[in-house]
Amino acid sequence: CSARRGGEIAKVFSAGDARVVGGRFLQWWGGPLVLRECVEGEDYQVGALAHEGTLLAAVGVRVLTRGSNGSTWAVVTVADADLVACTRVILGHVRWTGPVLLEFVKETWSRRVWLMGASPRFPIWVGAARAAGQNLPAMAVEATLKGRVNRARQSTAYEAGLVWAMTSRDEISDVAVLAELGNTGRLARGEPLAVEGRRG
Repeated sequence: CSARRGGEIAKVFSAGDARVVGGRFLQWWGGPLVLRECVEGEDYQVGALAHEGTLLAAVGVRVLTRGSNGSTWAVVTVADADLVACTRVILGHVRWTGPVLLEFVKETWSRRVWLMGASPRFPIWVGAARAAGQNLPAMAVEATLKGRVNRARQSTAYEAGLVWAMTSRDEISDVAVLAELGNTGRLARGEPLAVEGRRG
């Protein structure tokens, strides 16, 4: 399982390890301590907006990199109908209204989708959602100011393959740019790159 407290996260593989790591966390940070089952697989997240359980918009990403404390540092938008379907069911069941971030793991061997966490907020990578075609904050503000939801704008369509990385600037570009940099260590000259940068 993984243990998390005070912004620190650790993976343990036995009850004895959990007691040692948990004791250290409790000594440093105090209680309570959160333990969760460790599911081996790929990390995914969905940033979404809902009204009374109706999913208005959603963007799914695969987590590429995490910091030492478990925070998300880089993601790529993915077209994954399973993630959107799970999000729709979960938010419908709890009749959720507002922004939400759902964290999932796709188990390696079974490809089952496990819900690992939920937060009542937009994700840190919300700029990538806007670049992909879903301006979640603007939709939330519009619904708040008008006092109603524009269901005609309800959509879960967005562009896949956009990479977001946390730096001093938001850099959002096509995943092919990252692939070329990773494979060759350089970018071919010619067509200008579609890269969006904003001070952060």
